[in-house]
Amino acid sequence: MAFDFKKEFKKFYRPSENPEIIEIPKMNFIAVRGKGNPNEKDGEYQKAVEMLYGVAYTLKMSYKTEYKIEGFFEYAVPPLEGLWWQENVKNENYLLNKELFNWISLIRVPDFIKKEDVKWAIKCATEKKKKDFTTRSGEMAREILISAIQQYAGEVTNEATQTIFPLESDELKGKLIGKEGRNIIAFERATGVSLIIDDSPDTVFLSSFDLFRRYIAKKSLEDLIADKRIQPARIEEIVEKNQQDAEKLIRDLGQKTIDEMGIIGIPEDLYPLIGKFRFRASYGQNLLLHSKEVAYIARSIAKLIGADADLAFK
Repeated sequence: MAFDFKKEFKKFYRPSENPEIIEIPKMNFIAVRGKGNPNEKDGEYQKAVEMLYGVAYTLKMSYKTEYKIEGFFEYAVPPLEGLWWQENVKNENYLLNKELFNWISLIRVPDFIKKEDVKWAIKCATEKKKKDFTTRSGEMAREILISAIQQYAGEVTNEATQTIFPLESDELKGKLIGKEGRNIIAFERATGVSLIIDDSPDTVFLSSFDLFRRYIAKKSLEDLIADKRIQPARIEEIVEKNQQDAEKLIRDLGQKTIDEMGIIGIPEDLYPLIGKFRFRASYGQNLLLHSKEVAYIARSIAKLIGADADLAFK
């Protein structure tokens, strides 16, 4: 397996939750230096980073050529790093004029890489480029995508079509069913969710493809059992209350998500639509969590390739 700097030196690439002092040892980097707007299409920065990756992957794949590097072992190309600054800019928003950016972009290389190896890689990459890195573009893209995904550690939620609801005792099953099944019929009519009562000990099941309805049904069942007045009229009353509470919840979820993502200018009437994503799933994956995951990974990819990370995130 290829040596992975991000895994072997986690403290350098993924900060801990608590502040700490980390001693950074001497490292080898290949780097490009320049000035200008990093977002300029086909600008100096994008060309420089493209060349930097070309050299980095030429070194990585050198073992497949006639050129041999002493002490070589297979490794994964580390993520792109960068230094950014502007000169003589005080008390101003430096993002207003990106043309003033000075930058140094770097990619770490193993210690066995020597200056003569880098010169060879630059020569090969330049000749191969003549502006064509397509032979390695697929591998470069995979490396960048894998690196971005590894940097994100999010919550994983696998949505099913049933909710398991534990009971204190099997005696509650009879009360939930009610005389001639009146209670269970009233519950299913009010919630639109099937209440499955079988031989499973101290357990019932709420079944529906609609996660939002299933959430309301679960909350209503909790309230009914706590209230102990399980009868059709009370069922309708509690379900209606939980429906109103759930509408407020999805609005709050939408606003919380927008605030967390730092998005500005979203109309308030869209908050509930965003919040409803929490109760939608595709192939078992929660859509709200998946959407946030995509944003975080997009930001990581943008950082790795030197693009506008804030724009990618939003």
